[in-house]
Amino acid sequence: MFFEDALTASRELEITLTGKSCGLDERAPMCGVPYHAVEGYLNRLVAKGYKVAICEQVEDPKQAKGIVKREVVRIVTPGTNLDTQALDETKNNYIMCIVYIADRYGVAIADISTGDYFVTELPDGSRLMDEIYKFSPSEIICNEAFYMSGMDLDTMREKLGITIYSLDSWYFDDAMCREKLLEHFKVSSFAGLGLEDYDCGVISAGALLYLSAGNAEKFPFQPDASDSIRNGKIYDAGQLDKKKSGAVRDTPGKAEKRFPSVGAG
Repeated sequence: MFFEDALTASRELEITLTGKSCGLDERAPMCGVPYHAVEGYLNRLVAKGYKVAICEQVEDPKQAKGIVKREVVRIVTPGTNLDTQALDETKNNYIMCIVYIADRYGVAIADISTGDYFVTELPDGSRLMDEIYKFSPSEIICNEAFYMSGMDLDTMREKLGITIYSLDSWYFDDAMCREKLLEHFKVSSFAGLGLEDYDCGVISAGALLYLSAGNAEKFPFQPDASDSIRNGKIYDAGQLDKKKSGAVRDTPGKAEKRFPSVGAG
């Protein structure tokens, strides 16, 4: 790691900070960890709320001309960490996507370690806080408008320990999110998913699904050949009464929709 990343990692992981000459007036800050121990250090950073990008060489150094090409092959965040040593097996590790549009909240929630995937749409901040307290996500991703919605983000971060960050606006493109969901669940309309009246919910669900591309090889919401269209649909699940259970209770207003665990085995 170099520059600001090295300064941050050295401070948070309590590892030695060195430097390397790279043609600048001052040596570039640099630090590193042993390859065999990288998961442990990665988990420590993620537990502190950091988003970590893993880069690897993607060409043979012997064949490379100049600097060996590297690419980001994996992105790990509090809500997308699949390392069993970093997770509490007694509870879910939820990531929540919130989109705030026209005074409504579209909400999608997923646990990528189990394949649980929910979507709902809420009319006010009070109902949203109910969902946040119920699911206790380790991470919330959102559109920029959510920052200006009046919600108490400091409480979410400091008292609830939730990592919150916004995504670029293109993640929440209406047409792209709709296309992504229809393609993924292999249906031709949102009537087949029960989402025809969930305009904001569709956007949040599509954005969260699109985000899975950063961990495509591990994200579990991928139907396999044995999944029927029926298994790819969602069904009314009301509100979860107990984590990791099928117990539900009905709530007034729009029902929460639950995507069955798809390809999570």
